[in-house]
Amino acid sequence: MQVEKGEFMKDGDNYYSKIGSLEIINRPGYFFSINHKEKTIYLTNNSRKNFDPALFAMNLEKTIAVCSEIKFKELNKTQNQYVLVYPSQEYKKVEIVYNKKTFMIEKIVFYYFAPLPPSEIDKPQSDKPPRLELACKNINLNPAIPQNKINYYSFLTEEKGKITPLEMYKDYSFYNYYKPK
Repeated sequence: MQVEKGEFMKDGDNYYSKIGSLEIINRPGYFFSINHKEKTIYLTNNSRKNFDPALFAMNLEKTIAVCSEIKFKELNKTQNQYVLVYPSQEYKKVEIVYNKKTFMIEKIVFYYFAPLPPSEIDKPQSDKPPRLELACKNINLNPAIPQNKINYYSFLTEEKGKITPLEMYKDYSFYNYYKPK
C-alpha cells in the first residue's frame, strides 16, 4: 500500500495542490507544476476556466448513465454514501462518502475492475480488493492563504521578460511553454 499526504487550497479561480512530491498551481493565465522527486518544472498557458458548472453537470450525467447500479447508504449520524457500480469500466465500483451537514466529500474509493500487477512497493496489506482511496480530512472552508502560495514566485523568477528557476531549483529541468498575452 502506498500513502501520499496532500493538500489543496482554492482562492477564487486560483488553486494550489500538493500530493507527495508534486505541486500544482492553476491560475486562469497559467498552469505550473513542479515534481521534486523527478526534478522537473513545467509552465504553460492555461486557457481553461477552472470550473464550469454546466460542463460538470454534463459529465456527471454521462458518468451516471453508464452505471449498472446506483446504491445509497446511510452510514452513520454524520455520513451518507453513494455506490456507483459499472459493468465494464476501469473501475468496477466507486464509493463516495460525504458529510450530511456540509455535503463535503470526505472519501472516494475506486475499486479496480482488473487486478493490479504486483510491484516492489505492493505488499499484501489485507484481503480487500485493489483500490485507489482518496480521503479528505481537516477541511477548512475559510483558510488564510499566504499570497505566495498560489503563484509561481516561490519557484521561479522573472528578469527582463525571461522566466527562470530560483537558485534552489537551478538543477531542475525547466520546460517553459508560457507565452505572455
